[in-house]
Amino acid sequence: ALVIASGSVQLVSSVYALLLVLGMGVVLTGSIVTSQTRDQLVKAELSLHVQRWQLAALAPTRV
Repeated sequence: ALVIASGSVQLVSSVYALLLVLGMGVVLTGSIVTSQTRDQLVKAELSLHVQRWQLAALAPTRV
């Protein structure tokens, strides 16, 4: 049981380290990305949300 516990702790710590590295990479790339590209991404995300909202609004009337 002790071996399993230490193994799970190692797994958790390695996953945490991986997430930390990934987060730092995202922050670095985010700061490198130009504001124009960021605006385009935001617009695309907003349009996706709008489409989802429209679908959700249309769903009850279709039934």
